Amino acid sequence: MIKLVLPFPPTVNHMWGFAGKRKFLKKEAHEFRRIVQEAAIEANAKISGRLAIFIALYAPTKRKYDIDNRVKAIQDALEFAGVFLDDEQIDFLFVVRREPVKGGLCKVLLVENDKAHQVLEEYQELI
Repeated sequence: MIKLVLPFPPTVNHMWGFAGKRKFLKKEAHEFRRIVQEAAIEANAKISGRLAIFIALYAPTKRKYDIDNRVKAIQDALEFAGVFLDDEQIDFLFVVRREPVKGGLCKVLLVENDKAHQVLEEYQELI
């Protein structure tokens, strides 16, 4: 089981910039990936098999947002950090929007599939 507390993720809609035909990752997305990578290294976070991810999103404001646009950024950053090889490994994805907190944050719990049902109770504590 891997538990990570991360900053509130950027939206996928604003992660990429364009210069002519060239597509590039924006500064905010690079920074998010760097922080996720540091957290993953510190937690010795690696899962090689099928997995379940539990996510609690705490926005920095009460402004409306689509949770699915934030989830992809988290998945991509975790893959980039080497927590798993490919986001194709994700079989269960549980996401909840929580009350806003100053600065925003994101709590992530990753487990192997066969333990997913066992952590549903712990997920309630996570959020």
